[in-house]
Amino acid sequence: MLHPEYMLLLYTEHDTVFVHSRLAPLLHGRRPFRWTSAELRLPVDELDCFSRARASGSPQGAHDEVPVDFLREWALRLHPLDALSLVAGNLTDMPEAATADEPVLERLDL
Repeated sequence: MLHPEYMLLLYTEHDTVFVHSRLAPLLHGRRPFRWTSAELRLPVDELDCFSRARASGSPQGAHDEVPVDFLREWALRLHPLDALSLVAGNLTDMPEAATADEPVLERLDL
């Protein structure tokens, strides 16, 4: 959605950082991060970042309700139509879904 004006620079379990495309050539081939000696290669592969990122429990998401391994399977290993029934099954099993006035699938407008 941000391309071509912005490019993914960094993706971790807590942060996602984008760089303006005009600045990307200044970073390509450099070592901008203290924690690695690897040279930055742009464009960064978003799916590769997501598949290799560590997952941690965080107030930003409901990791204890939907395991991260499930999310990765749905996003990376399955066809979207095959994943949809698994996603729906997990959402309807969530505690808040049982108390909602309308079914989860109707709220998701599927």
